[in-house]
Amino acid sequence: MIRDIVIVLALVCCSAGVAGADALEETQKNYPTDAYLVGVGMVQPSKDAYKNKRRAEILARLEIAKMIKVTIKENTVDVMCERQGKTVYDSKSDCVSKFTMLVEESVDLVLEGSKIVDSGESKGMYYAVAVLPKDQTAARAEEAAKNAQQQAREHLDKAKKAGAASVKKEETDKAKAELRKSLAYAGEQTAIDKTRQHADDAFNQLATELHALEGAR
Repeated sequence: MIRDIVIVLALVCCSAGVAGADALEETQKNYPTDAYLVGVGMVQPSKDAYKNKRRAEILARLEIAKMIKVTIKENTVDVMCERQGKTVYDSKSDCVSKFTMLVEESVDLVLEGSKIVDSGESKGMYYAVAVLPKDQTAARAEEAAKNAQQQAREHLDKAKKAGAASVKKEETDKAKAELRKSLAYAGEQTAIDKTRQHADDAFNQLATELHALEGAR
């Protein structure tokens, strides 16, 4: 009788472990990588269930941030700095360093659209799964890039109307900062949605006007 109870308990424990693993795998299947950025955070479980959950969730979101940043640094930085970037940065090295810094800041905003879709225990670890829809994220990055360009346009218009040289310089510097933001968001958009094009007529037009103003100072 005791032997039978031990066997039943062992089977229950094994089933729970398999169920946990299957739950994680099933969740990942429900969010295909062609439509979602998926991050999985895993931590050694402690007696504090809330702490386990929070740590795993933070790590899951960080995994998504890492994916975006790595993709941008590997595939986008050089392209951006060789094309549009050279119109708003002093040099390619200046572009690479400052562009990367802007990406670090803007990725945090992009992550606001992420959500935790599953959490629990699997194979002795506590896990959490975060997902970020690619289409919504790319659209958000595109909108942010356009907003930055609009801000740049407003600063350029003010610079053209400025009488004092100091005001003109201040407004052109603000326009350049907004164009740099636009470039960072465009980089994220390209990293998330590979079908997007780097070229942007509106950006190039604004950059040309900016150079014309700077040359006239």
